[in-house]
Amino acid sequence: MSPTLALKFAPQPASATMAAVEEKEVFSQPGHLFRFMTADLQKRLFGNIARLMAGLPREVQLSQICDIFRTDPSYGIGLANALGFSVPRALSQRRPLQCAPAPASA
Repeated sequence: MSPTLALKFAPQPASATMAAVEEKEVFSQPGHLFRFMTADLQKRLFGNIARLMAGLPREVQLSQICDIFRTDPSYGIGLANALGFSVPRALSQRRPLQCAPAPASA
């Protein structure tokens, strides 16, 4: 899919109310679904997502891990492990994740 086509079909807020939805609400539903899954389903989910993301640049994978971590820390850690990222001890203890863009290289 070309970048122009992707932008053309990017979802747009249906109303000002939709645009004002808090970030917490956006991430809560997938987190609830993840916690509803059995440990086996969660493990299979990590593997499925990792296989689909395998060819993507590491920066893109990290960005997605950060978003998924916001839904549930265990979800983010599981996906990070499945993608081969080393998970810092602080994350494994479920401390808040600080996701920031990587500094631009000169």
